[in-house]
Amino acid sequence: MPSDVDTGMFRRRLGLEQGRLVAVLPGSRRSEVSRLGPLFAEAAARLAATRRDVRFVTPVAAPQLRPLIENQLRDADIRDAFLLLDGESEQTMAAADVVLLASGTAALESALLAKPTVAAYKVARLTAWVLRRFKLLTLERFTMPNLLTEEALIPEFIQEAATPDALASAVAALLDDPARCAAISSRFATLRDALALGADQRAADAVIALAAEK
Repeated sequence: MPSDVDTGMFRRRLGLEQGRLVAVLPGSRRSEVSRLGPLFAEAAARLAATRRDVRFVTPVAAPQLRPLIENQLRDADIRDAFLLLDGESEQTMAAADVVLLASGTAALESALLAKPTVAAYKVARLTAWVLRRFKLLTLERFTMPNLLTEEALIPEFIQEAATPDALASAVAALLDDPARCAAISSRFATLRDALALGADQRAADAVIALAAEK
């Protein structure tokens, strides 16, 4: 991940320099997109209804998911406000002011890009019942970056809590609070440096040491 993200440069590449941009990533598997896509589309529709300057961009993880996502956006009457890309998730998140995503590896990528983020996840009803019935879900937080920081920096919503209104409100709260976004970005930048552990210099030192032995 780059140590300094030039958001303006990525926005220019997408041709979305005006207004504010929300990256929407409903997942990489069809099951995820089927469950989260409609929620994300409805949340975007609510945001667009009150914020005319907000645009949305989704990096489609696989070609076969595009028709499903397009149908979900049309059902929410929000298709015209979306730019759909083929892949390029890292560039899409780098261009965004706020990221709305399916909790998973993408959440860590977003944090390493120092992006204010909102996460959600839903599993099948039977899976949720088993987890609750046998008390298999014991973590208070489930989004990866929130497990790595003292304070939960990513609003996260699971199962019934993941509603269009809740997601739209969480994204709006970040869009409306530049100071909070700056603080989150700063903390994520610190996290990125901590996880790197000086890997570039350590790798270079290892190569030099091996060369010296030869």
